[in-house]
Amino acid sequence: MTAFDFTELLGPTLHSKGNSEVATTTLGTDGKEYVALYFTASWCPPCRAFTPSLVDYYLLAHIQEKLDIVVISSDREESKHDEYFAKMPFLALPYVDRDRKKALAEKYNVKGIPTLILLSTATGEIAIKNFIPLVKSDPKGFFFPYPEKSTRLVLSKVDTVGEHESFNGKTLALYFDATSFKPEFWGKCYGGCGTFSNRGIRHICNECDYFVACETCFKDIANTHDKEHTFKTREPIDYSKHMQPMRPKSQWPTAFHLARNYEVEYEATTIVIVDPARVVLNKNASLALKKGQKFPFAALKPAVIVFTESFLLVENIVKAVAEKLVPSGAQVQCTDGPAGVGDEVKPDAIIYDFQGGRNAFAFRGDLTEESLITFVEDFKSGKLLELKGQETKEKELREKEEKEKEAKKKEEDEKEEKEEEVVVRPTETESEKTWSKTTKTTTVTTKAENGSKVTTVTETVYKLLE
Repeated sequence: MTAFDFTELLGPTLHSKGNSEVATTTLGTDGKEYVALYFTASWCPPCRAFTPSLVDYYLLAHIQEKLDIVVISSDREESKHDEYFAKMPFLALPYVDRDRKKALAEKYNVKGIPTLILLSTATGEIAIKNFIPLVKSDPKGFFFPYPEKSTRLVLSKVDTVGEHESFNGKTLALYFDATSFKPEFWGKCYGGCGTFSNRGIRHICNECDYFVACETCFKDIANTHDKEHTFKTREPIDYSKHMQPMRPKSQWPTAFHLARNYEVEYEATTIVIVDPARVVLNKNASLALKKGQKFPFAALKPAVIVFTESFLLVENIVKAVAEKLVPSGAQVQCTDGPAGVGDEVKPDAIIYDFQGGRNAFAFRGDLTEESLITFVEDFKSGKLLELKGQETKEKELREKEEKEKEAKKKEEDEKEEKEEEVVVRPTETESEKTWSKTTKTTTVTTKAENGSKVTTVTETVYKLLE
């Protein structure tokens, strides 16, 4: 019997297939050590795409004997939830308990769906906050229940192709080479093709540092770029000279555990730099690599960018802030040129975080030494990231409300019934008579194999008035 009572969390009863009631106290019995809360909905495309994979994962014998899954529905109609849930071998929170569903989403800070949270049946505490990437990357459940393994332990079991000295005491570049190679890892080719299709030679303009062309496009570059500009050539990197490939049998478990430790997106091509203590120096060294920096590819620090018509107007403010926040020496540079930002209203300053998901945080207001310091301190404390998350959530809610309003208006328009003022319809044989005219227009949309068919029917009814 489980040591934790899930009744307070999920209510006294849950539903199984066919909406049969199951006592919540059965969770964690029969040796099951974990309960996963699955926040999902039938109208959500990512949910519909992931659910079959989760079903297959759950039906694995060694997973099913250790795990219960409870569906927390975000469907807008109970009938839709019932139809969707009928395809799952899980349990579900009763659909009518909307208040509890909302409370669960708030308790676990669910920002979107699908979300899968793994709880311990012994304590009721979160075992894994984001369980979906693990299910996707380990569909056969080889490593369930995914105990955390230190990088030092993982590397101690690495079996490499060639002989090498111990990894201990060394700074390492962990190169995650995805099986589904992503060309954008190597940057964008501005010569015409748009991307680097391979890891070949790259040509970089000495005057326009952003302008990079692949070998193929470079042959025609004179027709599309300034003829007076010169280029430097960067040869492709021969990784065989610098890296120790793992033997096939150790590739998968090593990559799996290291990717989890450093929060690397599965099937993503990236380089993570870790120091001898296995602390991250640069979580995404690809940018430093593309810029030609030397190993160990020091992480690009967050940058404060101030927009001004003249640097003289803000020079004293920027330098004073830099000296206070980075007394060891901060770089203050002036770029005399136009700058574009993806906002409708240009901010007065932004902070660009190269490591934290490459987020940009905007500041709008009176630019003073005090306001700029507060802006930077809010970034360092994580307050700006939290506010950005709230803004994103509010934007999503507004978009959702707008879509619902549009859908409601469309529905009303389709069933529009219009009654006109009384009209007179004289006849040749009778005296004038007074009639009322009512017009009803109905639009019916039907789906067919070759697309949707819209049919509009207009009914006009005349009624003789006394």
